[in-house]
Amino acid sequence: MKKRTTLFLCLALLAALFGCRPQTEGTRAPAHAAVFTNLTGQRERQTLRTLLQNAAVGDERIDALFNEIDAFNASVPAPMLTDGWEPVGAAKYDPYEMQERYTERNPTFVGYNCRLTAFSILADRIAANGQAKPASASLFMDEEALDENSSAAPSEADRTKFMLLFAELPTEPTTRTEDHVKAVRAAWKERGIAFDANAKAHLITVVFHDQPSETENELFFGHAGVLLEEDGALYFFEKLAFMEPYCLTRFSDRTSLCDYLMQKYDVSFNQPTAAPFVMEDDALLAGYRPNPHKAEA
Repeated sequence: MKKRTTLFLCLALLAALFGCRPQTEGTRAPAHAAVFTNLTGQRERQTLRTLLQNAAVGDERIDALFNEIDAFNASVPAPMLTDGWEPVGAAKYDPYEMQERYTERNPTFVGYNCRLTAFSILADRIAANGQAKPASASLFMDEEALDENSSAAPSEADRTKFMLLFAELPTEPTTRTEDHVKAVRAAWKERGIAFDANAKAHLITVVFHDQPSETENELFFGHAGVLLEEDGALYFFEKLAFMEPYCLTRFSDRTSLCDYLMQKYDVSFNQPTAAPFVMEDDALLAGYRPNPHKAEA
């Protein structure tokens, strides 16, 4: 358990180290460049709100989400966040300083993370028929966050669904991505997880293979976000970590999204486990590939 928990906590730091450099082209996102916003401006906020409304996300969930965005953005210095759209690139803020400033304003609330944020948007579009919460070693901080602020999963049924969706699951000792995708699908089927086939908002997960002991192999959901599509552009909405910002990033295609995620999370060399992989709902993300920069190293 110690090995898995340490790996899980390190992922939040890795997310913080992949940031962006300033842009001076105003608030409109260029058509092809990968650009992102921390949703500090009215235009960018309206972009996200419209995307969610067009995806039939309920007003109550949208309002709750923006309350969390506003609370976080008010808890850290404004210069650490974007001004309009900025290109994906070098980190703009020191994650340790941001966490320190956030904690000063929120001494008892660790904040929401990627999974809680994605769930707060998609909970009504995902079914879960399982009745009992599965045990989980990787979601203890998520549960603590919900104990302090339950807006992402306000009912006990929501919390059970959250655990059924994101609790780690068994897999085989193999490095074959396709075998692990089958393991995710089989476990979700057993838990009664089903995605709305007509939904316009999709769950994106980065799945990690872990070996907590010599005889155990598990998959856990190290990162999650929401994929939204509008006029041929792809928008990926995520919370980077508990004490790090909300981001809306625009990509030209799914392979670009995959590369963005793999460059953050597929960073281990010569490990006995499979490389992380990306799923869209319950299927491997179209255009998925391991981190292309690893092959160049």
